[in-house]
Amino acid sequence: MEQTRHCPKLTHMTLGGDRDAMEQDEILPFLKSRVDLPARLQELKIVGKLWFGDGSWDLVKTHFSTTIRVLEFPNAVDIAGKTVQDILCSLPHLEEFVAPFLQDLDILNDPRPWICHRLVKLSVAIQLTDAAAAVANATLTAARQEQDTSLPSPLPTTASTESMIFGRLGALKSLKTLNLMLNPHHFGGDYQRLSDFQSLKFSLEHGIEWLKGLKQLDVLLLTNTSQKCTKTDVLWMLEHWPEMRYLYGDLHTDNSTNVALRRMLDDQGIYSNGVAASGVSVTC
Repeated sequence: MEQTRHCPKLTHMTLGGDRDAMEQDEILPFLKSRVDLPARLQELKIVGKLWFGDGSWDLVKTHFSTTIRVLEFPNAVDIAGKTVQDILCSLPHLEEFVAPFLQDLDILNDPRPWICHRLVKLSVAIQLTDAAAAVANATLTAARQEQDTSLPSPLPTTASTESMIFGRLGALKSLKTLNLMLNPHHFGGDYQRLSDFQSLKFSLEHGIEWLKGLKQLDVLLLTNTSQKCTKTDVLWMLEHWPEMRYLYGDLHTDNSTNVALRRMLDDQGIYSNGVAASGVSVTC
């Protein structure tokens, strides 16, 4: 990677690799070679199974936080959820971000707001966990005992944790593409792990009203997320997301209900199931 020093004006980089023997944080030498150059890195895409570790992220955060516009590592090896959360809280000029996973516990343990308000594309599978619900319960229990006896009962369930995440997403008002789909390749073909993955539920019951400000949203991908939307939920989407043109993934686990909900979208000219009547295709 030393040869990158001979390209001092280079601002956009795509790195690839897919090997069995992984070297820890192998992107780090490349990033170090960019620090002293006059042109600041604006776009970093990591394709294949390269290792993007804490050292690489710390260097990006320290030297390129004001210049990075695009950061994509959909298949990076062992990228920590806390790193994904830190990125969303640290890069104000980020416009496109692609990462494999983020857990609700990573967000709950780091209460900072997401500051990447210029983000137009976000792609990350967000996982709900029982542990996060337990932490939320413990937090409110402590608050009730120590400070506020007027807090409502019952204590929060998973739905309240989802509202917290929807609140973060709802602050990203420039979003045009939101991709929360589960990619089976990330599970190495283990479909049991895929089926056990708990995803955000796009319903009013679970907090999608936090997303009412996403007026520019035109692409939503929910593949393999086991949604259970109602007619009321879909009507809400149609009302609050006026630019929506493409929704990929089932809206309900029951086939007949899913077909009926999709018909509502079709009647409004919104493409579904990845097939566009006009021949338009969307790649995210």
